[in-house]
Amino acid sequence: MKRLLTFLTFALTFSTNAQTVLDKLYIDLNTGTRLLGKTSEATKVIPGIHFDAGLGYQLNPNIAIKGEFAVDSYKAQDSVAKWDGQMKIANINDESVLYRATVNAVINVGELAGFATENFGFKVQVGAGVASNSNTNYKNSTSGIFSDPGIKGNDDMITATLGLNPQYRISDRVALNGTVSFAILAKQNHYIDRSINNALINGTDQLMNASIGISVKLGK
Repeated sequence: MKRLLTFLTFALTFSTNAQTVLDKLYIDLNTGTRLLGKTSEATKVIPGIHFDAGLGYQLNPNIAIKGEFAVDSYKAQDSVAKWDGQMKIANINDESVLYRATVNAVINVGELAGFATENFGFKVQVGAGVASNSNTNYKNSTSGIFSDPGIKGNDDMITATLGLNPQYRISDRVALNGTVSFAILAKQNHYIDRSINNALINGTDQLMNASIGISVKLGK
């Protein structure tokens, strides 16, 4: 009987603590467009597709920590008015995908500044993380085994991000997101159009996302 009471006490305590943690968790799902990107002179980059998913933990009503995974597509096309002697460069296309993992501090600026309403909120996200650009065209055109550090054959980078996130609450648990974010990509070793120009640049790139989505609290 004593063991049963001990087990029931433990189970109740665990369930209560788990519910408390769950009440502080939320998920974000957003999709939209990717802008910017550094290419060689032979091409220009066009807008791509963006998607991100995040899991946040609300430390207090004004600050949360969120882990985020994002995917951005790139497509470089031949630049108009680019000529090689008397022959125009044409039919050049290069596609790649940038994968990013970021840890963000989410600050409820609307509440702190006093302009949030029952339905409208405004948050600022500041974060850092890592990114890796995978260029299938480049990998398919290269023979041999890749010896670069990090993810083999990819261009690996360090990221810093800043995002503005207005929200419209449609219930106590669900809100609609509108997000504009800007990211710095440091330690970029190659152009986006790597299958066309694989020069070592050791530079810094930028990207911008505009997206819409949904935020859902997992607890009550």
